[in-house]
Amino acid sequence: MQKHRLNIGSTIIPEGWLVGPSSFLTDSFEAKTEWVYLPPKKYEASYLEIRSCSAFLGPSLSLKRRLFRSIERDDELSLKGPIFDLRHNSPENWSHFINVKMSLLAILCRELELSWREVTLILPKSFPEYIKALCRLLELNCVYTDALVNGPGYEIVFPRPSMIRGVREEIARDIHNNPVAAAIHGGKIQRSTDSPDRILLLRRGPRSLTNLTEVEEVLRKEGFVTIFPEDLTVDQKLRVIVDAKEIIGIHGAGLAPISFRGGSSVPLRLIELTPIGHLRDLFRCMSSNIEGKWCCVRGYVEKDQYSQMYRRPSQYHRDS
Repeated sequence: MQKHRLNIGSTIIPEGWLVGPSSFLTDSFEAKTEWVYLPPKKYEASYLEIRSCSAFLGPSLSLKRRLFRSIERDDELSLKGPIFDLRHNSPENWSHFINVKMSLLAILCRELELSWREVTLILPKSFPEYIKALCRLLELNCVYTDALVNGPGYEIVFPRPSMIRGVREEIARDIHNNPVAAAIHGGKIQRSTDSPDRILLLRRGPRSLTNLTEVEEVLRKEGFVTIFPEDLTVDQKLRVIVDAKEIIGIHGAGLAPISFRGGSSVPLRLIELTPIGHLRDLFRCMSSNIEGKWCCVRGYVEKDQYSQMYRRPSQYHRDS
């Protein structure tokens, strides 16, 4: 097995602010809102390894092999190379696909001087249909299977998805090696003449706003247009975020394309709306890498959540 190691430098996220309604966390010092200062945060240097392989085991077959130590012939598939197995290490959603999986593909192509057009991607059999539509739009060569795949190819091993942030934002704008960047900045996905500069990006379901009508009324006067990503086509999901100058959006995959902004003379201004118990620095990191302005607004704390906010987590890790 041949290995190619890529060292990734450390990443520093600049300071920021978290704004939230008054709660018992500050003993009611603030009458209406709390402004929480977020100091700069550093992601330590890391690495990833590109390994050449001749057989690729799917997640479900990994379990079968551990249990039965054998694989039926029907669970095998032979393909011509180069093959790149993307069935491991991240959830199968829109954000992880365009920001993690496509970044890994771009790194592979850049480091080994391959064209992504000649690489066959192995993805799970149950891959979501809307992401399959994106794969077709990008003209990727994909095989959706959980089988054992035989053939010459590569896999990339890294400690955690967050550890590739030091290189991901740079690779997100590499139009030669990243198919998403090539589609956005190479003209395949054309900008719409009526694409709004100010958008309110919302979600339906668990993270929906309980006071949606009130929020829309206030922001409409400021020129914001309400958008639900699930109502858009795959190319519109990318284009509307890349072209916007100011975004107020609920934390989620709909914000994922901001890392593909590039060449804009107007830095992005992003206000990220988050549920009380779901605070992440993903979009804070992305905003800093594209020299944008970021602020987070937290949802209201209901009375039945007070005790939970003082509950000690069961475990910590170094990025907590």
